[in-house]
Amino acid sequence: MPDIFVESWILGTVRDFKLSPQSSPLCVRPAAHLFDANYLAKYTKAIELIRANVHCAYCHSAYEQIGFPDLEIQVHNSWLFLPWHRFYLYFYERILGKLIDNETFTLPFWNWGARALEGIQMPSIYIKKSSSLYDKLRIAWHHPSALVDLDFNRDDPGLPYEQQVDRNLKIMYHQVISRGKMSFLFMGSPYCAGDKTTDDDRSLEKVP
Repeated sequence: MPDIFVESWILGTVRDFKLSPQSSPLCVRPAAHLFDANYLAKYTKAIELIRANVHCAYCHSAYEQIGFPDLEIQVHNSWLFLPWHRFYLYFYERILGKLIDNETFTLPFWNWGARALEGIQMPSIYIKKSSSLYDKLRIAWHHPSALVDLDFNRDDPGLPYEQQVDRNLKIMYHQVISRGKMSFLFMGSPYCAGDKTTDDDRSLEKVP
């Protein structure tokens, strides 16, 4: 695999990142409720090999800003979140592929906006207790056959099927379409060196 970052992660050395050549194979992310048994075997093996707690790598005061030791680097609550998250997923994907020797491996995506039952339920691959994809701390309220509540606030509204689907669609229209017309409303405030973090009313991280 040509990604220098992946080699650095495996070998423990730090090198500048270089983009893969344009001739690299096209990688396509599958929907989590549509892929086959062969892909599932690769995915569960990769997660088994990398299993670690890495979610808070760049939030909650993990790092200081260079030149501003009294200020943290916070990837949340600003326009930094979207590009950071895209890079994070890219590197994570490449590392998983390296672990299973598959340079075209991609993470699945959850198409929770689909009206099909498989889309508005948590993909069943995540609730098999013997699988590396299972998380015992995940709230069982969300397990199939429960419908996904995209405005979940730790209370189960118990809405009928059509009402929950309608609620989800309206929430996503508000968060992504109507607020997506302006970068400030969708991504949040500018964030530059020397700035403190804010908690503005951006929609990208609020819901779902």
